[in-house]
Amino acid sequence: MCRFRAVLLLSTVLGCLTLASAQGTYTQIDFPGARTTWVTGIDTAGDIVGNFTDATEQHGFLLQNGIFTVVDYPGSNQTYLQGINDNGRIIGSARPWGFYHDLGTQNFIAIQYPDARFTYGMAINNSGIMVGYAETHSGNTGFEFINGSFRAITYPNASGTILDGISDSNQLSGYASVSGSNQNFVFRNGDFQPITIPGATSATVTGINRFSTVLVGFDDTFSQGFFYKPVQDLRRTIAFPGAIDTQALGVNSSGTVVGAFIDSNHVTHGFVLTP
Repeated sequence: MCRFRAVLLLSTVLGCLTLASAQGTYTQIDFPGARTTWVTGIDTAGDIVGNFTDATEQHGFLLQNGIFTVVDYPGSNQTYLQGINDNGRIIGSARPWGFYHDLGTQNFIAIQYPDARFTYGMAINNSGIMVGYAETHSGNTGFEFINGSFRAITYPNASGTILDGISDSNQLSGYASVSGSNQNFVFRNGDFQPITIPGATSATVTGINRFSTVLVGFDDTFSQGFFYKPVQDLRRTIAFPGAIDTQALGVNSSGTVVGAFIDSNHVTHGFVLTP
């Protein structure tokens, strides 16, 4: 993981830090020359996507085979990448629309929820089904996007719903605002299954793996991420060594977790946690 080079930024050298811990091996990820870096998605092969900020703009990146590539929606100065599937499709958003990007054809395809102010693409599975949420006049609305059509998915009695994960069996993960509090859930076969993360007091689920066996997220109260297996009701803490805050943002089929952490100087970095 430490032999990186940057495309289009060859004059910048990337520092690499790898640390062993009880959770596994953490590798710090910093886009060369960036002020901040987040890692948001990872595929089965270990290719990762994320975001970085320079002096003025927000960019997306792909890290594949040790090479960074900038991935920006054409004409936008705010690109947010959120996920990547095993077929080379990346999902993200470039306000006001969401999009997916095909690495094979290099095409960007915009997606825009009807009558929404902003559309956010959050996750894509290997069948190409996408999920996300839209800012509408009535609040955040979760959606599934299949073959060019949107399906609204809203948690009962919620003021807002966000979908941020999808497995290959079309189980969706997300969270909703119910009576002022977060309600995490998995949505399967048309039904919502509420999820409570053991030991967490203010948890937010941010993703699900392709087999529907692992959820990841973070707990604001303890400033730590988590890795949760619902069937076993097993939770593991994710905390980058020395960080003041850690968020787990994505997980692949082998249990490798990606996310972001804030160091003691209040700088945000990406990370990969190999179990």
